[in-house]
Amino acid sequence: MKNNAFSSDARLRVPIRGLLNSNGKRPSRSGFTLIELLVTIAIIAALAALLLPAVQNAREASRRSSCLNNLKQLVLACQNYESAHRTLPSGYLAGTNGLTTVSIEPPMQFPVSPSGGGALGPLFTEWYVSDDWSWQALILPQLGLSNLGVNTSEPRGTSSNLLATQVPVGVFVCPSMSRGGSLVVAALGNGLGVRFEPSNFRGMSGTSTDPMFSSGESASDGLLYENSAVAYRDIRDGASQTILLIEANFGLWGCAASAWTRVADDDGDNIPDWGSDGVQPTLQPSVFNSWLHDPGMSMAMSPGGFHRDCVNAAIADGSCRSLSRTTNLSTLHALSTRNGSERISLP
Repeated sequence: MKNNAFSSDARLRVPIRGLLNSNGKRPSRSGFTLIELLVTIAIIAALAALLLPAVQNAREASRRSSCLNNLKQLVLACQNYESAHRTLPSGYLAGTNGLTTVSIEPPMQFPVSPSGGGALGPLFTEWYVSDDWSWQALILPQLGLSNLGVNTSEPRGTSSNLLATQVPVGVFVCPSMSRGGSLVVAALGNGLGVRFEPSNFRGMSGTSTDPMFSSGESASDGLLYENSAVAYRDIRDGASQTILLIEANFGLWGCAASAWTRVADDDGDNIPDWGSDGVQPTLQPSVFNSWLHDPGMSMAMSPGGFHRDCVNAAIADGSCRSLSRTTNLSTLHALSTRNGSERISLP
């Protein structure tokens, strides 16, 4: 019987192709060892750790530039309003003075100080909505937004105006503002509700309040305040030295309660009256990102915002600046009044 070429003995003698090279030797293995793989992963992780902050900084720089561009559009609209009406728009129009407490769902958390490592303040579960109109609503025609259907001769609470104020207006919002999924909503009954859209640009009303008002009220020595009608000739400190608009943490566009901010130092001790704890007297005074909470009545916001190193502002001459968060109270105080006769240069 012939030997079968594929017998078990024969199969043992057949070289396995691919495992031996032409010299009959096993080729060297190619690829990573476990140690080499771990080293490679560690290098990639280190490079990612180095590049990620640079990418985040580049994105924030882009958002800060967009914020300044939004402010530029707003200050130009205010100037066009002044050309048409001979005065800047009123900070807000006092009418019915109605104020409604509405819900923030889910609760929103504002930064205490973005420059301090992104520390966060307390959660806010409610906000206050005024029935009166702000400067934002007054300049809608100058922004090319007359089609929203806002009628400032009627209260904000009319059905047509409520529909209009639910429309997001991007120019009123800083791109760095973070509200997550939080919405400001009001229940109207019968399953109906209203969602109010945000803005974090406010008019500078000045510094000290009128003695007849509470400490949280708008001032009147700036440019935009209750029923104001300031013309450029009234800015004796100079339009290039006076803030018109500035960032704040949060507000609602068109709403008088969110229209203004001020530099609060009513006792003149050069220490901010407001702080990051929301009460007065404050135990945590802060020039920026502070507030005063009068439950059920008002939420006064200081200049501030979500940029780590600066707060953006629009100057009355039409220029826009990034103010350093190291700007002291006296400097910001001087920039906030229209005729304080302070001799100061923009930082």
